[in-house]
Amino acid sequence: MQRSALRQSFGFWQWLLSLLCLPSIASASLLFFADPARNCGAIDEVRALPDSAWQPRERVPDQPLLFVQLWIKVDPSLAQRILVARDQTTPTWVAYDAAGQELSRVSVFDPDTLDGHPPGFHALALAPKLRYACLISVEPKATDVHVVEPGVLRAWEIRERTGLGLAAGAMLAMASLALAFALRLRESMFIWYALYSLSFLGYLLHYFDSLRALLPRALQDMPFGTALGMTLTCFAALTGIRFAIQFNELAPRWPGIVKWIERFLVLALISTLLILICQQWARAWVATPTMAFNAAVGVSLLLVMYAALRDAFEGRYPARIYLFGWLPIVVLVLLAVIGGLGVNIRVPVLAMFAAAVFECLVLGFAIAERAWRFRIERDQARHDAERDALTGSLNRAALMRALEMAAGQRPATLLYCDLDHFKRINDERGHPFGDRCLRHFAQIAHDQLRGIDVFGRIGGEEFVAVLPDTTIDEGIRTAERLRAALATTPVDDVLLTVSIGAATSRPRETTDAWIERADRALYRAKREGRNRVVSDGALPGTGPV
Repeated sequence: MQRSALRQSFGFWQWLLSLLCLPSIASASLLFFADPARNCGAIDEVRALPDSAWQPRERVPDQPLLFVQLWIKVDPSLAQRILVARDQTTPTWVAYDAAGQELSRVSVFDPDTLDGHPPGFHALALAPKLRYACLISVEPKATDVHVVEPGVLRAWEIRERTGLGLAAGAMLAMASLALAFALRLRESMFIWYALYSLSFLGYLLHYFDSLRALLPRALQDMPFGTALGMTLTCFAALTGIRFAIQFNELAPRWPGIVKWIERFLVLALISTLLILICQQWARAWVATPTMAFNAAVGVSLLLVMYAALRDAFEGRYPARIYLFGWLPIVVLVLLAVIGGLGVNIRVPVLAMFAAAVFECLVLGFAIAERAWRFRIERDQARHDAERDALTGSLNRAALMRALEMAAGQRPATLLYCDLDHFKRINDERGHPFGDRCLRHFAQIAHDQLRGIDVFGRIGGEEFVAVLPDTTIDEGIRTAERLRAALATTPVDDVLLTVSIGAATSRPRETTDAWIERADRALYRAKREGRNRVVSDGALPGTGPV
């Protein structure tokens, strides 16, 4: 048994090590040719190119957004291997033989031609006859194209699937956690974070051309997928920045910066609408609103980071935890935004997802800590709202709610308490001494009553205690203990006494009627000489021995 467990443990760690330490990519001689004037249908022109026109990978210049195809000349010795393009946007492979005949076409727009590779991989099997391959993409680069053995590709894909699965799971878990906090605490900050996590996950899937595979077959066409991806991108930017403003509490500290951020967010929203319109009816104009969107989001992020940095230098904890968690993902998003403005920058798939996981873990802890703080503050506010400021017992409003809940239930006993000769004490010793007497009585009452009993100040020197699951006999005994404890513990040199009226609840009786019966019993105790307990029934009152 122990030996079997050891073998299983060793196998697990061996598998994990294989994910982290992948086999090296097979080095192979590939030649590249890039020319905006020769698309992937110009095979005859490409075949006629001199050998000097073909360049090795290292010598092919990157020209982002200037062309949408990259020609590759394949050596016959590479047969049975796989040509892989990494991190392409809407890619398509077109393969030709030496005579210029098209052998195959592998496109993300045609799921029937794909073979289940994970996001970020676009593979083309190198058949023996294949001599030329053309990669159609938004900005194909020679450095993104590799020739690998099938086993290496499988190991690569295992790592990719594992990483993407963990990243997506972490983001979904944090979104669920934030939604739970939002439903419990009714705080909009947690809703913003949940929406941001979900939309940012959608943005990442779209950015690496993986979102289309999750859509129904009828919705996998390019216009709908592009529109959905752009919508998710805009939503992720808006919700993420709104969350950052609330989490860092920027509005009261940096009102001017927040106003500018809101203006840029409006610009980003308008740009998104224009992008969607242009993609449908005026594709030639789509570049302008795209650049406006990227600029608006980029400037908004920079403003948020500036305010957070200033707050972090001043020692504010939310700003520091925000920067610690968000800085990696914000830097990568800014790089992606800059790449969208035409600069030669490409963010790797795993780098973006790894930063997203790191951000989720750090901010997951932060929002949990913030939820705990909100809960404490809310409970404290509720406690303060229900308490009498002088005695710390329940105030009249909270006491009446407790009476409403207890009214009509049997058995429950109400004790109506009134300090004897309290006005004379106030007049002779002053109001500060009178306040001490009220606090003294409240403390004695809390000491004598049970944890389930409710005690509060109804006004002036009058207090009420509600004793659930207590008969009138038990209530009178409790009231007598309270009366005797007060009469034997002086405040300075003054002995206080209390008169108490007791009444047990009756079925279908209103709260006012219950209080009125206890109040009548209290006045009977006053008439009979004070410092005694009297019930509203036929039982005789009790007094000092």
